[in-house]
Amino acid sequence: MAWRFLTIRSFLESDTASQVLNGKPFAAAAVCCRRYWRHNLKTVRRFGTRHGGIFADGIHFRYQGGQLRSLPSLLSYLGSGEYRERYLGVKIPPTNIQDYHLEAARKFADGLANRLAAPSEPQ
Repeated sequence: MAWRFLTIRSFLESDTASQVLNGKPFAAAAVCCRRYWRHNLKTVRRFGTRHGGIFADGIHFRYQGGQLRSLPSLLSYLGSGEYRERYLGVKIPPTNIQDYHLEAARKFADGLANRLAAPSEPQ
């Protein structure tokens, strides 16, 4: 698991999370996850709702090429700071956030904002 997820999890296990989330909607985003995104989103949802939050929605963005093919892409980028088409002679998919991820994030945020801003129906 990524250290960032552990930081979020530590917050969600704290008493402060109840004060912040109680009765409030929240959303989760897993960004550039190579493998554990589904588990991480479920964990954030479970801990957030346990502290009284209302899970509104979640989204994930993952590297192209799956678990195995995305690793050389990431290593190549981290090693050189440049996007390459090949690593050790093997064609690799692009790494990091791509333009289509940004468009998907905008659509997600717009839809989430519209749902949360819509007046609720009377009971």
